[in-house]
Amino acid sequence: PADGVVLEGQSHVDESMLTGEPIPKAKGPGGEVVGGTVNGEGALLVRVSRVGEATFLAQMARMVEEAQGHKPKVQELADRIAGVFVPVVLGIALLTFLLWLFLGPGLAHAFVAALAVLLIACPCAMGLATPAAIAVATGRAAEMGLLFRKGTALEALARADTVVLDKTGTLTRGKPTLVRVLPFGLSQEEALRLAAALERGSEHPLAKAVLEAAESLPQAQAEEVRALPGEGVEGRVEGRRLHLGGPALMERLGVPLPEEAKALPEEGYTPLYLVEGTRLLAAFAVFDPPRPEAQEAVAALKALGLKLVLLTGDHPAPARRVAEALGIPEVLAGVRPEGKVEAIRRLQAEGRKVVFVGDGINDRRPGPGGRGPRHGKRHGHRPRGRGRGPPHPRPPGGGERRPPREAHLTHHLPQLLLGLRLQRGPHPGGRGGPLPLRRPPPMPQAGRGGHEPK
Repeated sequence: PADGVVLEGQSHVDESMLTGEPIPKAKGPGGEVVGGTVNGEGALLVRVSRVGEATFLAQMARMVEEAQGHKPKVQELADRIAGVFVPVVLGIALLTFLLWLFLGPGLAHAFVAALAVLLIACPCAMGLATPAAIAVATGRAAEMGLLFRKGTALEALARADTVVLDKTGTLTRGKPTLVRVLPFGLSQEEALRLAAALERGSEHPLAKAVLEAAESLPQAQAEEVRALPGEGVEGRVEGRRLHLGGPALMERLGVPLPEEAKALPEEGYTPLYLVEGTRLLAAFAVFDPPRPEAQEAVAALKALGLKLVLLTGDHPAPARRVAEALGIPEVLAGVRPEGKVEAIRRLQAEGRKVVFVGDGINDRRPGPGGRGPRHGKRHGHRPRGRGRGPPHPRPPGGGERRPPREAHLTHHLPQLLLGLRLQRGPHPGGRGGPLPLRRPPPMPQAGRGGHEPK
């Protein structure tokens, strides 16, 4: 991998691995690019500034590896005790053997006595019981789609009182969806049909959202289609010269936008505008909607007496919209991976015991020396889309469904937390009985899509 600075060219780069934003970010001369992110439609000339172990991706991987090498405190204690206990037991067994050999009936009786001491004391169990228990617990959690970064997280999980949730791909589908069409002077179906004609053949997540919404409509043929890096697309459809793009394209073309079209970004949507000349034909609102199971999982976590926080690299408007839909009271938006560590530390400084639930490598980054969130969960890493457009929500792989154990992490985490708390006694609020959580039905394995990293 290599990080660098753009010298020439214009394009959009999918940085969802770093920021959590589902829509690729515009890049031009002077912009920084990170190895592992995905370039979109344009060609970029990049001067390499960091390679190998100095890259951002390598630093993240190294921090995770360091954290995984840490032993749980209980295992360290067991190792120290076993270091003294085992030699003592072996010494007593040897002494028993010698005493019965010289003072007892003979060799056979001495051997049986020494073996009895070893079996009753069982010094091996002292060193094996703790790692075996941790292996069983982490293995069972892995079957539920929960991966523990280090053993201390398993110890501390039962004491958690705050759950910090990533947004895109964890609470939301991670796939932009067309949710509103605002026509101006033509029908919704006609506006959608013209927009789909321009976007047909594009790999951009916004284009896929438009095409999926127009699947049932008659197709129109577009000619002279040309991508406009950083702005959108233009072409001729049924003899009409049309442009489709975001606010930057509208500003360049001098298209006046009505208030309801201007308000889409402030409402948490990613906007697309269809224009003919300088006349607005339609505005499209794209949004990354919550997963169907997210509301149930959030309600289950609240029933356990846990405080919920939404922490995301996405923009504040879409983050607040998702939080309001799911009933999450606290939102921290626009936070990069390094900022997520600081946000977790601020919560810990308030005396909270924090669980972090996220997906992607940007949600795995611990603090220096392996310190950061006391315990965290993640989904499997996902492939990325490509494209153009203004930064808002982020897709994890063209909307493909995850394997069953990863796709329903939000179902399993409340069950695991409840199980750990019931072992310690009733959870806060005095309710000790199990919650009526349903086990999710099996789902078919997803295909493995995505793009080659830049």
